Amino acid sequence: KSMAGQTIETILGSRLSEMKKLTANTLSSVLINNDKGKLSVSNLPPMSQWSPIFSFISGDFNKDGKTDVLSAANFYGVLPYEGQYDADYGTVLLNKGSSYQEVSMLQTGLQLEGEIRDIKKISAGPNGSFYVFSRNNNTLLVYKNK
Repeated sequence: KSMAGQTIETILGSRLSEMKKLTANTLSSVLINNDKGKLSVSNLPPMSQWSPIFSFISGDFNKDGKTDVLSAANFYGVLPYEGQYDADYGTVLLNKGSSYQEVSMLQTGLQLEGEIRDIKKISAGPNGSFYVFSRNNNTLLVYKNK
C-alpha cells in the first residue's frame, strides 16, 4: 500500500541511476531453429499469438517425415480489468519446410481448456499413442493421437 500511486523515481530514489535498462525487441511467440549451430528466429503463426504459450512438444503428427509442433497455453494470473489470457485451445503447427501451417481445431479435435503447463506423449503399443496435458490446479486431459 505504501507504494501505491508512487513514481518509480520516488520508490527507487538515487538507486534508479544504478539500474540496468533492458529492452525487449519482440513480444511474439517465436520458433528458434537450430540448423547445425546456425540459429534463426521466426514468429509463430497468428493463432499462436493469442495467449502466452507454456508448453510445446514436437513429433511427426501428419506422418510426412517432418517435425511438427503442438503447443498449449493460457494464463489466468492477471488483474481482473485485463481479463484472462485464455484464447488458446491447443495448436498444431505442421512443418511446411520454411514455415509452419496452423491446423484448425475442427481438424485436430483439440479443445484444451485451462492453463496448460506441460504435455507428455505416452506410447500405448499397438493402440497408438496418447498425449497427456497437465493443467494448473486442474485435472489432466488425455487425447489419443489419430
